[in-house]
Amino acid sequence: MDHQGTTATRTTHSIHAVLVKVTTAVDRSNFHGISITDRREISIGFDGLNSPETVANDPVISFKTALWYWTNSVQPVISQGFGATIRAINGALECDGGNPATVQARVGYYTDYCNQLGVAPGDNLTC
Repeated sequence: MDHQGTTATRTTHSIHAVLVKVTTAVDRSNFHGISITDRREISIGFDGLNSPETVANDPVISFKTALWYWTNSVQPVISQGFGATIRAINGALECDGGNPATVQARVGYYTDYCNQLGVAPGDNLTC
């Protein structure tokens, strides 16, 4: 398998892993950063508080949830560098020494993509 195929597979597995973590959370009021108790209108078509497993079982809801999370938590920090996006997505799981090997691997993939596309990766690559 080529490098791009390998990366695509890893990305798919990462997304799946996040969805599994979300749907198996003991505290159903907080889906690892997707707050259900803040009473904001999310309107993505499911009762996340009472049936969070819907995210893993319904591909449309899964996509809407990922897009909602990206728009509300990740997009606002993109200008702060790649490290800020890692923090927005994985927070304490990876940042501040939580898992430096994973952060370095993620930064490596990112810089590799940037090199392939002929763009500069920017500053602040780690969290």
